Amino acid sequence: MFSSTEKESIYKKIFEQRPLLKTLMEKYGKETLKSYANNNLKGLTPTHTTQSQQLIDVIQDISRERLGEDTAQEIKSQLENLFFASTADHHGIINSNLAASSNILLNEMLLSQQNDHVKYNMVFSCASVSLNNEDYPRGIIFHSLDTNDYIEEKLSILPSNSHGSTVYNFRAYKAEEIVKIKSAFEKTTKPKLKTEQTEDINNFLNNILLKKDILESKNFCEQITKINFILWPLLFKNNPTFKPLVYIEQEEITNRLLTKYLLKNENIIKQLIFNNEYAELLNKLSAAIEKFLRQGSLATYLFWYLTPDKNQRKKLLKEGEKLVTEDGLYQIAFTPEAVADAINKGELMPNLLLVYSVLHLYAKLGCAGGFNQIHYLAEMEKIFQEYVGEPMPTADTIPYFYGVSVVNFKDKSKEVAPYTLDILLYPEQISNEIYHNLNNKTFQEIFDENIKIIHDIIS
Repeated sequence: MFSSTEKESIYKKIFEQRPLLKTLMEKYGKETLKSYANNNLKGLTPTHTTQSQQLIDVIQDISRERLGEDTAQEIKSQLENLFFASTADHHGIINSNLAASSNILLNEMLLSQQNDHVKYNMVFSCASVSLNNEDYPRGIIFHSLDTNDYIEEKLSILPSNSHGSTVYNFRAYKAEEIVKIKSAFEKTTKPKLKTEQTEDINNFLNNILLKKDILESKNFCEQITKINFILWPLLFKNNPTFKPLVYIEQEEITNRLLTKYLLKNENIIKQLIFNNEYAELLNKLSAAIEKFLRQGSLATYLFWYLTPDKNQRKKLLKEGEKLVTEDGLYQIAFTPEAVADAINKGELMPNLLLVYSVLHLYAKLGCAGGFNQIHYLAEMEKIFQEYVGEPMPTADTIPYFYGVSVVNFKDKSKEVAPYTLDILLYPEQISNEIYHNLNNKTFQEIFDENIKIIHDIIS
């Protein structure tokens, strides 16, 4: 770990590059995580505009298809009362410790609303990542326990040749792929687990992953929504305050809003995409995001092209009145009609700039995310307001909670960051740690514990 001198230097660097984190630390550093979460949504009021209703309609449509009419109606009611969601997570079966932690804090934030309409943890996740990114969306990860240590175990649902494929628009997994990992589990992992842990994994494989309506899903993204919706309450079955987790990929929400409303009618987004008079605004918004991205560049012009063979994303360039790939093998006319047609064919995926221009700047959705996102959204808001003169109804505080871990357990020698399924397998060790951290640790203490993660991501 870092020495006190090194830590001071790192804090200086972090706060210079991410000044809103300094504001948060000065305001909430001494508060417990629970108190911080309870205060984090104050000032966020319901939004009743044509733009917000369009977004709610689209989310209701997707929710109806994936989770049924009753749940879709409740989600509609929730968003009409609290127009807010986390936009921090990667879209995948929830493996990540940080994703679990952010959604535990999100649950606390929503409980503080004391609103009967608020029934779900709403997460509009990012599916433009690869199936083999660090959160491992193409499979599940958990720990077995030998005499002295926790051992990482991976079960890969999707094949190894899908590594470079994008989560968004990827095909649904098949029953035979689950049967295959069941066999692998029986041979290699089951002997390392206790009987009750084996039962938990088998229940997950047999009664969730092989569930009929999940297998009948249109694509992998839809399967992920259904799986996480069932899995999350199961992890906290002894605590009824944990709300079901609704994971819907932000790219699908954006594409649906574009094809259902925005490409058909006159509005600021249509102008931003197609009207050259808005080029300066588009460039400024791009720069605002790129200033805080790890990769430093949006890389593509508003959309990515998804290849039909491997579902891999390819950079698009705007050349005259066309969108083309760098190799020129794919091109479409850059018109509302052609773009809508390409979206409906599954060829186009919106990039980060277009996603947040639609969700946050146009529809005014309250977005809670990580230490990069809160900065580029704040910059985008200022730029957008200067151009269009529309105030942004944001919370009094900055909705940030991603990048800090509240989920830990310990073996005999060291602290281990568990995966989400470990909450199911080792409930006593992990649950006790979660509630201890929420009720006793300050925001400053948790930030200190996670400073290496934050430093690595910003560096």
